[in-house]
Amino acid sequence: MSKMGIVGVTVLVVFVGLAAFSFVLPGARMYDPADVNLDIWNSPPSAQHVLGTDPFGRDIFIQLCRGAYYTLLHGVVWSLIGVLLLVAAAVVLTQLREETPHFKDTLLNRYVRFSIYPLIVTSIFFIFSYAYKSSYSFLLWNLTLVLALVFALLGWFAVGNELERKLRKGTLSKRLLLSGAALIFSHVTLYDAMMGVMGVDFPLNPTWGAVVHFCIHFGQGRVYAWQVIPPILCIYIFSRGMLALSYWLYNSGEREKYFFREGWF
Repeated sequence: MSKMGIVGVTVLVVFVGLAAFSFVLPGARMYDPADVNLDIWNSPPSAQHVLGTDPFGRDIFIQLCRGAYYTLLHGVVWSLIGVLLLVAAAVVLTQLREETPHFKDTLLNRYVRFSIYPLIVTSIFFIFSYAYKSSYSFLLWNLTLVLALVFALLGWFAVGNELERKLRKGTLSKRLLLSGAALIFSHVTLYDAMMGVMGVDFPLNPTWGAVVHFCIHFGQGRVYAWQVIPPILCIYIFSRGMLALSYWLYNSGEREKYFFREGWF
């Protein structure tokens, strides 16, 4: 297994472990704003609370584990939707055109396909979702359902070109489908983070972004590093880990000659 594969698999295993751990932690199965303990509010890391507590005295580590579960659950749902739409798009295109277009494979091309595009789609989803609170909320929220097609475009733009060529040969590449799913995982993590930090759907969904939002907006003017850095690190590490996993799967576990040259990573 290459370096990128090791990074991706390791990150996935660690966060699956955190999500599983949330089921044995006290009070980790649901987000209850009424669960208040002002005696230990904004407490720094200690033996009892390894990452400290938030402005309502709730354990930060428990919330991170709960956020890992929600991120994985959301990622699985959207990955299934996106991959199904990706396959459907590939099948249709193999019938509509006789030849699959060939894109010049460059480092810049791969960077745009795997990094910039997911961020653009995340921004689009955020704009529509945030507008849910406006007077046009009903219309805009329903339009977000149409954007589910964008998840198919996300996978298509990243892996669909090669998938179409495989289908023309009568084969369906599992590694390409898994690569697309991992890419959607990365994208959904960023989407959840943006939604949570801005307070959209807060506090119903216990995401890492919601933890940051809560500590900033309910901290009575006090925001501590131990409160916001851990969830931000979770967002960054998991989203980049899933991107690394997507890279590795896309390249069949071979040396990442397109994404990373020798000595870059």
